[in-house]
Amino acid sequence: MSLSACLFPKSQEEKGALLPDYFPVSYQAIIWRNWGLVPVQNIAAVLQAKETQIMAAAALLGLPNKDYNYARMRERAYVTILRKNWHLLDYEGVCTLLGCSQECLEFMLREDDFLWIKLGSLKPIVSHLPKYRPLTDQELRATKDIAGWVKKERAKLPACPEEPFAFLDQFTTGTHPCVPCNATEKLRMVYSYSALYGDPLGDPTLDPFPDSLLAAYAAAGVNAVWMQASLYLLTPWLGEQYAGNWRARIARLRALIERVDRYGIKIILYLNEPRGVPVDWLKEHHPDWIGAVGISGIASFCPENKEMLDALSAAVASLCQSVPGIGGFMAITYSENITHCLSRPESELSQPCPICRKSLTPVSNIVKVLRALYKGLQQGDNPPCLYAHTWAWKEEWGEKIIEALPPEIAILSVSEWELKTNCQGVPGAVCDYSISKPGPGDYSKKFWKCAREKGHRVVAKIQVNNSWECPSLPYVPVAPLIEEHLQNLRAMGVEEFMASWTLGGYPGGNLKLLSQSAQEVCEAEFGTLMAKKVLRIQQCFSDGFRCLPFDGTSLIYFGPLGMGPANLLHLKPTGYKASMVGFPYDDLKSWRGSYSEEVLEAAFVEMNTHIRKGMDLLEQISMDEVPEKFRDSWKQFRSVSEAFYLMMRGSLLQITFIRARDQKDFSAMKKIVQEDQILAEKLMLVQAADSRIGFEATNHYMFLTNDLIEKRIADRAILQKL
Repeated sequence: MSLSACLFPKSQEEKGALLPDYFPVSYQAIIWRNWGLVPVQNIAAVLQAKETQIMAAAALLGLPNKDYNYARMRERAYVTILRKNWHLLDYEGVCTLLGCSQECLEFMLREDDFLWIKLGSLKPIVSHLPKYRPLTDQELRATKDIAGWVKKERAKLPACPEEPFAFLDQFTTGTHPCVPCNATEKLRMVYSYSALYGDPLGDPTLDPFPDSLLAAYAAAGVNAVWMQASLYLLTPWLGEQYAGNWRARIARLRALIERVDRYGIKIILYLNEPRGVPVDWLKEHHPDWIGAVGISGIASFCPENKEMLDALSAAVASLCQSVPGIGGFMAITYSENITHCLSRPESELSQPCPICRKSLTPVSNIVKVLRALYKGLQQGDNPPCLYAHTWAWKEEWGEKIIEALPPEIAILSVSEWELKTNCQGVPGAVCDYSISKPGPGDYSKKFWKCAREKGHRVVAKIQVNNSWECPSLPYVPVAPLIEEHLQNLRAMGVEEFMASWTLGGYPGGNLKLLSQSAQEVCEAEFGTLMAKKVLRIQQCFSDGFRCLPFDGTSLIYFGPLGMGPANLLHLKPTGYKASMVGFPYDDLKSWRGSYSEEVLEAAFVEMNTHIRKGMDLLEQISMDEVPEKFRDSWKQFRSVSEAFYLMMRGSLLQITFIRARDQKDFSAMKKIVQEDQILAEKLMLVQAADSRIGFEATNHYMFLTNDLIEKRIADRAILQKL
């Protein structure tokens, strides 16, 4: 049975792949998009060609021949490679390209932070796999034309551009002071900027917490880092065969905990348990534990089964005994992956649990799971804290769940959840994370009030550096908005913070605002005189970002905010529905959500007007004005600011292009494409000098140099047709 049929049944009607028509022959797109990312031999295997033929074909396209770090790209950019080839290759071709088995690809799609959903929950049909062949005379002329264009584009790049992931090298060099600054017992937790998701303890060569990164976190006042953990990979609670090499993972976890402790930092394990497994496997090994079954074939565990709950408690106890230094556990119990019977909406189930469906609510399931986890933690002498994340709990559940939990369990809530918004006079509410709308909202206030009355610690989940509103930057340069949010929380007595989800763990940017004021941070990084100018620029950016149209998750999940000018324009509607922080396509309907097209565009125009004012101020400052000791900080701030402007301006152009296309306003379309080309070039130059731009921990690189050159080639083809 094929991978897609076995694990991922289609959730949308089957669709043909979107193939680029601006390359003279189809196989050139495969060479182009994978050049420098995967070994030439892998590309040759996919195209059934000789390596020398692929090298010659790449040279004809103007692609440089140099040494590439293929191992690093395979280890740390496999999501980027998957995204680039999702419409070009079938599953077998993708596996050949990555040099992995179908089982490995299956694990990525299932366990790597909603990767299957990010890719659209369907595999586009690639009806004909291209093979290498010599070019015709006409194709050769067209290829040489592209190569001439590419040569000019690459000539604009700096002489020594930063290679992808160059920022990682900064984390593995330099001194490592072990004394944390602004130390506090109150939680200051982030996700590692350089950790992989899925199985972070699986590869001993990939360090999720380099020493320089830990030192930077300690200097920013961070005292905890969280990482994903799956119990079945850390304990044999489902059997030795399912646990795999769990003892090696335990040894790595012990070593990591010992090392991060030198920096005054604890490791918090994120549990989304009991993690669902394929139903056929559970039928064979624990048939009595089976609860609801998802449409993907993943079975949940029924909390009405006491044997299962006892086994879950024993697994947590065993883990704590094996690794006594664990700093705590964070548990999400609803609306992430399938875990207990009522952990996902019934619409996503092929077989609801006959017991839980009839007589229970998610409240009962959530309480049983949390109490089982807590019971396991209590088996040791010094039990770590359990943080109950209220993610997606309905408001009417909150008080009932909190009242049923032991007071030692801390209550962690997204601060800005359900915060009321108003965009161009249209009311809405925040769902998920927001920097543009400083919280807290009434939802979390109610949960925290109830929790405090019952004796629980309360923790605010916030995004300090970035969010899905602008995920491909290390941080959004809007310190005034972050400071406002933190002041609001402190005014109501909330002093403990989870400061990032998987995105936002960059060890600089806004992170020091957790322990210092924006004024203090800017003066330390830019000097007293420059600090005033930087804060004025950031105030303009903040005024603009506050205008971001935000209601629910439509724009932040499905819009082009993470791609900006890197997202391809299409002369004709693609018919594809945007996927969660994966492919925006041209799905304006999904982007706008509850807003009309007019309101969405007007909000982006207002936002960009303010941001442009900040850019005007920034561009008036020459490097000569910046004291030499602060010039590195200024360069980094400038590149992030330029990229921020380009991402937001590029997103506006995406909206206006689709609207002009729908109205068949070809004159407007042409002007938009011309500016879009300019933005793509500018973003290319910014990224070439700053490898942080375009990166996000779970999506890896959302765009690279070749993507931005390809965008300009695609725009050029559109202009020729217009």
